[in-house]
Amino acid sequence: MLPKIALATLLALPLSAQGYYINSDKPDSPICPQLTIENDPRLTRGERGATLDATRNYHWGIKTFPIGERPDLSAVTFYDESKKGVSIASLRGKLVIIGLWGYRCQPSARMLMEMAKVLKVKDRYDFEVWAINYDANRMTEDATSLGGWAAIRRFQMENAGSFKEMPLSLGVSGPGDENPGHFIGVIDSLPVMMVVDRTGHLATLDIGYTQGMVGQRLSQLIREEQAAKGAH
Repeated sequence: MLPKIALATLLALPLSAQGYYINSDKPDSPICPQLTIENDPRLTRGERGATLDATRNYHWGIKTFPIGERPDLSAVTFYDESKKGVSIASLRGKLVIIGLWGYRCQPSARMLMEMAKVLKVKDRYDFEVWAINYDANRMTEDATSLGGWAAIRRFQMENAGSFKEMPLSLGVSGPGDENPGHFIGVIDSLPVMMVVDRTGHLATLDIGYTQGMVGQRLSQLIREEQAAKGAH
């Protein structure tokens, strides 16, 4: 059984316009929708809360891209806490597992646990794992909507025991052409997992969590490489 992941409870407080991700209504749902809440002074608090259902966006699915038809993700870049950028192009020659997660999203917490577990074979198969916070990249004035490094630091603090022996590489996404959404479309649900091949091209895309997904996709790419070597 996976360790319990501590995540904050959504509070329906008036916020500035901001998109962020929350747990679905169903505890076993594989996805978390994105919400956009408008802080309209003409609305009462109750009226703002009544608009939440209309602003939920759901999207999930699994896609495998055949060799030769894979989107080039070389320009995608992540930033660590020191604001140092790490691009997919700089990781060329390695498989790269990218997980986009949200602070209030239980399915993405389960994905992060699986990502940490595969690190034990990282050197054997020469791959990198990046967990990228995809909440809005700031903390609002009411301190309830965490995003970016504020969310990452809180997550690290609350789950230090779970990731102590298998620390994930954590970061935030770059803007514009560096953002994964520029290549795969609007990301209106989390978690999202991408596995990038050794040439910097997107091999598999998972929107939504399914148990065992990280190991399954990694094994899929490793088998593909082994088959290619056997054919030569």
